[in-house]
Amino acid sequence: MNFYVLIGHGGKASVLSVTLDKATQDDLTAMFKRLADPIVDGDHVAFDPGYRADEGKIVTISSYALPAVLSVLETATVAANLPAVAEADIIDGAVRGVIGVE
Repeated sequence: MNFYVLIGHGGKASVLSVTLDKATQDDLTAMFKRLADPIVDGDHVAFDPGYRADEGKIVTISSYALPAVLSVLETATVAANLPAVAEADIIDGAVRGVIGVE
């Protein structure tokens, strides 16, 4: 799994790659899979504004379009050429999220 960070706000948001050593990448991959597998394998129900999901049900918006800033992750070659996040980006860049892509 490859990892990225979403930094900034609104029109100034950007995605940067995260460079990790193998052990850290393996640990993060295991953590993300532990969190994501129950969602992927869960009982999915199509989105309905009035529906309240029971425990164990996952409401899915099947036609959901990713925000434009994340479009750089749709193609492996584009994602591979993203600049790496630097310490200054983390301190000053308002990290909004961490993204794991298989």
